[in-house]
Amino acid sequence: MMKKLAATVGAALGVLAQSGCAVAPMGEDEMALELMSEDVGSKEALNSSCYTLNGLHPLKASLAVSMAREMGRIDPLADLSRADRVVISWKGYQRCAERGHDGCPNTSAILDLQLSSVNQYIDQNTFNATNFREDLKASFDRQSSWEHNLRLNSPWLVPQEHTLTQKGTFTQAGACGVHFEFFAQGNAIQNIKERLVFFGGDQNPFIAFQATRTTIAIDPTGTMNGDSGTSSGSQVVACTSTNMNLKNKACTCDRKSGKLKVAPWNLKTLYCAT
Repeated sequence: MMKKLAATVGAALGVLAQSGCAVAPMGEDEMALELMSEDVGSKEALNSSCYTLNGLHPLKASLAVSMAREMGRIDPLADLSRADRVVISWKGYQRCAERGHDGCPNTSAILDLQLSSVNQYIDQNTFNATNFREDLKASFDRQSSWEHNLRLNSPWLVPQEHTLTQKGTFTQAGACGVHFEFFAQGNAIQNIKERLVFFGGDQNPFIAFQATRTTIAIDPTGTMNGDSGTSSGSQVVACTSTNMNLKNKACTCDRKSGKLKVAPWNLKTLYCAT
């Protein structure tokens, strides 16, 4: 039975607004990664329904959507590999090539934000590449342990092979960001939830899993501060973006103005050079 999966990348889509025009989300091929600065130690940050954990939460949600789009499934243990950082495995590259995404460009762009050189261009108080790298490594280990325990103690919850095909995007009032919606085929589709530990699972407010007998959805939680993908006048509010059409556009990153330039660490990524 054909089923659908809706995935949210809250604060992961930059939104460009022209003066006098309504703010609208970018298209499905225009993924931008907004890394918002916040004091996660503060009571206000922790109580916010869409707290970003200094960019980690929306970025990991972006990674889930990117893998679903380019690899056609969510299986981090098979399609990624853990070494000194988390990288795409040969199986992951193979799946991307089979689906017309040779080199997994968007997934690679997100994973390259683990590189230490990123810290030379983005304020570490806004986003820290070292923290992202160590978080992904620890998350990979947690996913491995989680699936091992499922096989031993709850085999009926073990995720099965599945195929995801993007249907489109839609917005929802009060959400953390734009939803990415996928058709899904396979057995025990609802068990995809068990693969989301790597991306933060229930602890990531930008991924709130829902399932029925006929649908699966990764939906955003509500936000107290409005949609994180916003604009300020004609400026894109984003620290990084994989929408190359935004090159040289005016941007704002952590309240600092600049222009979106090609990132030295990944030529398919833009960063707000302030």
